[in-house]
Amino acid sequence: MLSPFPGMNPCLGGYLWVDVHNALASKIRQQWVSHL
Repeated sequence: MLSPFPGMNPCLGGYLWVDVHNALASKIRQQWVSHL
């Protein structure tokens, strides 16, 4: 079965999204702490 997203490998992309999620959560946490 062909990928619906040509040029993207979901197996490799999963690792990148973990980093993005962790970085985003860290930035949000920093913003909340600075406002408290």
